[in-house]
Amino acid sequence: MSLKRAAPSNDDSTKIYTSQPIHDRESIFVAFYSPHPGLPPKELQQITEGKTASHRILAWRTPSKQRTLAPTSKILCDSGHDDDGEQWAGKRLESAMTEMDVMGAICVARWYGGVMLGPVRFKHIEDVAKEAVKVWREEQGGVSGKRQRVDEPGMLGRQGSLPETMRPEELRRRKEELVRTLARRDESIVTLRTLLDTKKAELASTPKVSSTPANVTTASPSRKVNYDGMPFARLQALDTARDATIQFLLKQIDKVEEEQKEAAEKKKEIDAVTNEQDQEDIEEAWSDLAASMDQKATSIEPTQKDGG
Repeated sequence: MSLKRAAPSNDDSTKIYTSQPIHDRESIFVAFYSPHPGLPPKELQQITEGKTASHRILAWRTPSKQRTLAPTSKILCDSGHDDDGEQWAGKRLESAMTEMDVMGAICVARWYGGVMLGPVRFKHIEDVAKEAVKVWREEQGGVSGKRQRVDEPGMLGRQGSLPETMRPEELRRRKEELVRTLARRDESIVTLRTLLDTKKAELASTPKVSSTPANVTTASPSRKVNYDGMPFARLQALDTARDATIQFLLKQIDKVEEEQKEAAEKKKEIDAVTNEQDQEDIEEAWSDLAASMDQKATSIEPTQKDGG
């Protein structure tokens, strides 16, 4: 889910930098970084890729309009955070931004898998935040007029170097990094597929959702791939493919959740109509009973007078 390094443009004000996902006991952590102080932090929190997350922890740091009277080159900053239900996480993220000395906003999305992680979750939040910033810094350091565009043939996406120009130890290190990344992404894909299938099953079990039944499948653990023996170019291609798969799954989860919302709204409407009809039936029954009792009372009164 990381963004590939792109060629410099005249307007990068909307560009978001994304970390690799971190997996831990069914939870997934991904960070999104915007280095542009002009972007409202809350907008980053609404990023589509993190829309389905259980928590979207946010921290921001922007240049302050205030100025210090003391002669110093240090810039004053306005900062803040939003835990979004993950207690103390926002403050930790804000501190990480201060430590890295970066401006802008960082949103860490966490998909909670049902298992409590304890304090280690804060480390995961800080780690993905630092990686998202690292992606941005690598791009800033890699911009050069003599560099080849990354979308031209032969480039290596986020690695930023051609394999034939790498030293053997550099190529080996990059390959090892890609192998680890692909293994983590395979885990992410299995987790997201399981989550998607669960949501589809929940949607299919909801009565009167739609005339078209949901396509429910069962996610099975992916076959372990031996990445170690693959050439570098093949690993790069698989890295791009895994990115696309994760993005697709996240969009599918968004779609199913929207359908679940619609189903819930329809159920509310049906329940409201049913309750209204039930109330009318009850009132009608009481009215019939009252009329019947009045009729009986009227028929009894003449008999009582005759007997007197």
